[in-house]
Amino acid sequence: MDDRRQIPGERRRLFCTGGLFGAGRLTAPRTPAEPRGKAARFLALLLAVPFGAACGGDASGDADPDAGRDDGAGDARDVILPEGGRCPDGYVNCGVECADLAGDPLNCGRCGDACAAGAACVSGTCRCPAGTVRCGPACADLSADPLNCGRCGWSCGPDGTCDSGACICPPRMVLCPGGCADLSADPANCGLCERRCGAGSCVSGDCACPPGTIVCGDTCADLSSDPRHCGDCGVQCDAEEVCSAGDCLCPAGMLDCGGNCTDVSSDPDHCGDCGAACADAERCDGGECACRPGLIECGGRCVDPASDPAHCGGCDRPCAAPAPVCAAGACVAACPGDLRRCGAACVDVLRHPLYCGGCGERCSADEVCVDGDCERFAPAPLCPACPCDDCMGRSCCTYPGASSVVCVSADTCP
Repeated sequence: MDDRRQIPGERRRLFCTGGLFGAGRLTAPRTPAEPRGKAARFLALLLAVPFGAACGGDASGDADPDAGRDDGAGDARDVILPEGGRCPDGYVNCGVECADLAGDPLNCGRCGDACAAGAACVSGTCRCPAGTVRCGPACADLSADPLNCGRCGWSCGPDGTCDSGACICPPRMVLCPGGCADLSADPANCGLCERRCGAGSCVSGDCACPPGTIVCGDTCADLSSDPRHCGDCGVQCDAEEVCSAGDCLCPAGMLDCGGNCTDVSSDPDHCGDCGAACADAERCDGGECACRPGLIECGGRCVDPASDPAHCGGCDRPCAAPAPVCAAGACVAACPGDLRRCGAACVDVLRHPLYCGGCGERCSADEVCVDGDCERFAPAPLCPACPCDDCMGRSCCTYPGASSVVCVSADTCP
């Protein structure tokens, strides 16, 4: 049976506090019309016993009447529990409790909207005390708050104070954005506000960098090795270059070919040396032109033994009637349905680099066949596997039939 129903006229308002019955006590507060004598205390005991354990107390009734009480205004807040999901008139069910949205600072105007620290809820609107305004999560006095001096968010720093809305700095300090600063020693405000010394220190208002470095803008730079300040402040090397002895150079294994650092061990346009290009049927492997994967050399040229009718299945194995065409390395009478006949060769025009998109459509050595289109690629020698940051918007792929990583100028890989 619900004990709250045994008291006619009772508003059934219950709350937990650290008072009469110990920490976590569940009580029914008196209304102004209630008697203040032993009868009222007895009614409170009746209500507390069944629900005391739910608030974390022991419901025995034996406790210090002042235990856990805040001697100030008190932080216990009346909590009205919904009865059968319904709240008294003037209250709204906010899930775990009934709330007066017009005056509850934790549910002001609507459930869950809490007022800033120090603010009150008046007619469903959070209002800071007179002389203060809301600044983020709290009410602030802009005339005296060093964290919000004159306006919200304007800090006087750990050394400043706020007087009449203006930051006051100690002697030998000036006000800079972010607070009071000693311009003679502050590396973030060295000589002038917001003049930063970066990794250096501030000595008598001048930025001092460690030995071997100089001031470049807001940082200390080693001009002999810093790719952002190579040889002089502001001289920036290209992404693939390194700064060595003050000069932007290509890293080891690369050559400067037309102003670009090129990996001559894998670039088909500069294979082994700048300008040494491979043929259409070749790729650059270890600085030498070799047949593309899947092709073999027959008579000094690269051929596809899977489709070449003169070298079907191997060098010098020609096809003839009644099986005049070559498909998958075997001489057959006609090409299977998924392959196109180009002369006497049966090929997949969506992937074959020598028949890309149609008969006679050959990709160059720096292209791969992607869904019937020849797409340019660039080797990515610094990336052992995909994904690769060097591709910069291009697709990171493995070269068809090989394990090397390439950056393909297409949305998909071959």
